[in-house]
Amino acid sequence: GVISEDGRSSGRLISIGVLSCGHARPDAMLGRLFKLFVLFFLAYLVVSRLFSRGHRKTLREVFEAVAIGLLVSSVVFVGFYLAGQRL
Repeated sequence: GVISEDGRSSGRLISIGVLSCGHARPDAMLGRLFKLFVLFFLAYLVVSRLFSRGHRKTLREVFEAVAIGLLVSSVVFVGFYLAGQRL
C-alpha cells in the first residue's frame, strides 16, 4: 500500500503497468505478444520474398540445428540445476 506522511498505510495500491504481485498486466502482455507476432510475420515475409527455395531450405536446416542445440543446452542446465550444481 501507499505509506502516508504520518507512517500509516492508506491501503491503496499504485499500479503503473504492474500488478501488486509484480507481474505485468494481461493487456501489457497481450501487447508484447502482438509485437512479437508482427515481428515474426515480417521476418517471414522478408525471408519468403528475398530468398529462393534452395536458400530457404538451407536457412531451415541452420535454424533446426540451432534449435536442437538450444534444447540440448537447456536440458543440460536443468540437469545441473536439479543436481544442485551452480555454474
